[in-house]
Amino acid sequence: MCTTYKTPSRDFVAIDVEYATRHDQSICQFGLAVVRNAKIVEVRSWYIQPQGNKYDEQTTEVHGMTSETTADCPILPEVWPEIAMYLDGSEIWAHNAISVEVPVIEKNLRAYAIHHTPYVINR
Repeated sequence: MCTTYKTPSRDFVAIDVEYATRHDQSICQFGLAVVRNAKIVEVRSWYIQPQGNKYDEQTTEVHGMTSETTADCPILPEVWPEIAMYLDGSEIWAHNAISVEVPVIEKNLRAYAIHHTPYVINR
C-alpha cells in the first residue's frame, strides 16, 4: 500500500523528540530545524533531564544518551518556554508525528502541568 503525505510549505519547523524510558516516555532531548523560504535557517537542540533522570538500556541503545548526559541539564518546564517560541504559530512537521512526537510531547506537558496552545504536527 502506498501512502500519500501532505507536502510542507516553504516555511515550517521540523521537530524530533527522544525519550529516556519506554515506560513514561520522559523527554531527554528535543531538536528542531527552522525552515524559511525552503532553506534551513536555524537548528536547535536541548538536552533535558527526564523525570528521575533514569534511562532504559533499550532507549540508550537507540539514541546513546544516559543519565550522565543529562545529569546537569534543565527539566522540561525550564526549557519549554524557549521551545514553544519556535512552535507557536508555526507549521510543524515530524517524521514520526503520530506514533512518537505528538503522544510523547502531550504526555510530558501533562506530566508537568504545562499549559500550551494545541499544536498541529504534520507527518
